Amino acid sequence: MRVGESMTLLAVIAVLGLACFYGLRPWLEQAGWASYPAYLASLSLVFVVMLIWSVAAYLAEGQPRTVKAFLARNRLTSLRRDVVLWGLAVGVFMFMMTAVFSPLLSRVISAGPRLSSSLS
Repeated sequence: MRVGESMTLLAVIAVLGLACFYGLRPWLEQAGWASYPAYLASLSLVFVVMLIWSVAAYLAEGQPRTVKAFLARNRLTSLRRDVVLWGLAVGVFMFMMTAVFSPLLSRVISAGPRLSSSLS
């Protein structure tokens, strides 16, 4: 891929990411979505577009239409079992920490700073 094509691809993905984060995310929140799911959905859309773009570019090259050939072309090797288990463990841990700390952080932020009476 030439430098100009790479820079164009980077610019398009960056603009799409900004549009999703600053456009789609607030719209989803106004539509009634909680902030965290709206955040995840808006950024996930960028990755879905990147995947579709990758598949479209692969098909345009005229490569064989098999998953094995697609993975080889994109230099993706099969994952080892321990890597998958670590990924699942980290995902579960992150989900649990979000569930534990989100209510605490929300409470602290909504309470605001507390000034002692000696400072007033």
